[in-house]
Amino acid sequence: MISYSRSLRNIRKVADQATPEEVLEGKFWYPQAYQDCLRVAEEYEVPVELVVDIISVTSPTIRWERNITLSGAMLKTHREGRLTEFIGDGYQRNIEKAKEMIWRFFEFGEWGGILSGPKVTSFANCILHYSRPQLPVVDVRAFSIAAGKRYTVQTMPSVNSNRLWIIRRAFTEVAESRGFLPQELQAITWLTWRRLVAEKGEKI
Repeated sequence: MISYSRSLRNIRKVADQATPEEVLEGKFWYPQAYQDCLRVAEEYEVPVELVVDIISVTSPTIRWERNITLSGAMLKTHREGRLTEFIGDGYQRNIEKAKEMIWRFFEFGEWGGILSGPKVTSFANCILHYSRPQLPVVDVRAFSIAAGKRYTVQTMPSVNSNRLWIIRRAFTEVAESRGFLPQELQAITWLTWRRLVAEKGEKI
């Protein structure tokens, strides 16, 4: 199902269908994401790295704009002494991890070791280090692009270390051949795939 040569071919096929607007938006998606995180960090006087990790750990199933709002809401409830009462959106276990990050930062000045897993750690690195090559995020959409077949969170096979390596390597090779950073190509094809799926009348 997932091979290196097939992944290269499928990624190129989607990249070839990107509109100029998708290329532009994708190229600047992570730099803009960093600015969004920085704005929250400055408002609540915390390190931008903390905000990026909060947003990354809660990111599964939550849209970006909502996630930015959610991170600020958590920091606000901590300021008000009500963090333990916060529920939020998405997977509750991820909300609890974010709450622990906030508590540990204000209590001990660190929150290391809470963010884990290849998808969310790649997401955080792509935001924080957007100007340098990073391992691309392999989420359900990136997996679908590489496989040449639409998957959902429910139907996607497990991404073992070999599949992860194949997909990351393929995205990186295609990106380098076209003058993009790996994370830029991932964002561009993410946007393009979203449109292609929507054009078929399917839900994302």
